[in-house]
Amino acid sequence: MERLRRSFSILLFSISAYCLNAQESGPLAHIADLRSGVTSHRASSFDKSGGNADAIRIKAGETATLADVPNFYYQIDYQSYADANLTSKQGRFHAQWRSEITRAVPLSESNGVNLDGKNNYLFMHAKGQGQVVGVILAIQGLSSGWWGDGDDMFFIDGATSPATINGTGVEDAFGSAWQFADEFNYPFVGYSSKGNRDWSGVHVMYRFFLEDPIYFSQSIVVGIEHGHANDRRDLYTSVTFWYQKGHQTLDPLPPLKERLPRPFYRQEMLDHDLPN
Repeated sequence: MERLRRSFSILLFSISAYCLNAQESGPLAHIADLRSGVTSHRASSFDKSGGNADAIRIKAGETATLADVPNFYYQIDYQSYADANLTSKQGRFHAQWRSEITRAVPLSESNGVNLDGKNNYLFMHAKGQGQVVGVILAIQGLSSGWWGDGDDMFFIDGATSPATINGTGVEDAFGSAWQFADEFNYPFVGYSSKGNRDWSGVHVMYRFFLEDPIYFSQSIVVGIEHGHANDRRDLYTSVTFWYQKGHQTLDPLPPLKERLPRPFYRQEMLDHDLPN
């Protein structure tokens, strides 16, 4: 059978912070995308390979149908290969959306140490052989204070404690150091939307593991701490992208009401006090 190789647009600006809601309200992640050679507010693409019976399905929601959607636009580009051997070694593309209000682990429980990652915010997990290629993360600080001391952790091929790869902080994982300063957008890393100065509000960042690939042969679990040793309670929302041989069943999405955007606010320092 003819093997198809498809690439399709992924709405990066809202897929991270606003749960697949393509809407103008909320922060836009300004993505500088070297893979497609463009800088865009809206869309990017991944090569979707590794299968001969692919399908893209759109679901309106638990209580709605597509008939309730007045306008829906899409574009699918693909290439056909008569010889299946040309794509037989390529993995199948996966993308996992997740969102969670994290639990602040008390010091009496963690002793300030986290080596096994069991209370981490989870980006993705998979069994088989593959490669992690990127993650977009939105952190909504529910209280003031720095949330970025959380380490990124990769448990590869059965590793349990310590992690195979253990980072040194959120800002380090996404291309900065000593906290985030200004917004920046580079081909592989970016801090594309800054929240409040006290670290509350919504902060959006991304990283693509293209120059520094993360491979796994048997399994992988990828997550990140929410504060040092998971001592923060904040809203984390992410989309993680990877390729692997065969199909990995994704974790089910929560009900619609749990995927809707939560209210946020943004503070700005005025140059002058307002008149009384």
